[in-house]
Amino acid sequence: MRTILAIGFILLGLFWLASYHTDLLSSSSAAANVDKQWTVGPGELKNVDIRGGSTDMTVDFIKSDGGGGAYVRINGTAYEDVAQKIEEARVSGNSLSLDLNTNKKWGFSGFGGSDRMLHVTVALPEQELLDNALFSLKSGDGDYRNVKGKTIHIGSSSGDIAFNGLTGQDILLECSSGDIEGTGVTGNTRITASSGSIRIDELSGNSSVKSASGDVRIQQKTIANADINATSGNVTFTAAKDFAGMYDVRASSGKVKAPDSKGKDQATIKIRTHSGDIAVKEL
Repeated sequence: MRTILAIGFILLGLFWLASYHTDLLSSSSAAANVDKQWTVGPGELKNVDIRGGSTDMTVDFIKSDGGGGAYVRINGTAYEDVAQKIEEARVSGNSLSLDLNTNKKWGFSGFGGSDRMLHVTVALPEQELLDNALFSLKSGDGDYRNVKGKTIHIGSSSGDIAFNGLTGQDILLECSSGDIEGTGVTGNTRITASSGSIRIDELSGNSSVKSASGDVRIQQKTIANADINATSGNVTFTAAKDFAGMYDVRASSGKVKAPDSKGKDQATIKIRTHSGDIAVKEL
């Protein structure tokens, strides 16, 4: 009986190895080159909604050259079915919506995606602003530069979010498992992270930050309200130059270091931690 079981496990192992190598080879050959551009006239692009999967993605917002029109370009490498989705997509009702999740089903070998990378360029006339700039990834990393929109939503289920320049009226950054790090945020901003660190420099506008597990580091550029709540992790906050409002800082379990409140204006910096230290600094 033991001999039969041993033979069975050996056969199962051989089957797994064969499946692994076959899938790995097929996943490597499933990459396709992508280079697609959608061009529209002045004022004809209001919403961009791109939902990705495991492929890493970079997004650049730039000024369009002459003519007053706008365009979105995607280039790089992707799964064949994703490349087909990109090729078939159209701008409809002033909106470009793309679902870049692959339909490929992984067996034991859910690998081979690291060589896939998409670069998105959004070109707008100087005075134009998107109504909605929406970008989300499942397990890929996202890098965003100079994103502009009335509403900006950047999300990731399991991957890092990096940025340099976000300008909007309402900005939402959320990540379930991964770090959020960047410089230059202008607008009312909400940031949530379940597991991962948050580091934001040059923040302008009212902000709300929630972290379940991970350190939080925020540096204000202009005087505004801030509401920060960290369950497990340290919080370091640098107030904007000439801040003269109120500090409302408490830690259930941890050290607290903060300047005295001046109370000369209405701005309030509120920080709460359940388990972690709090350090508030002034420029």
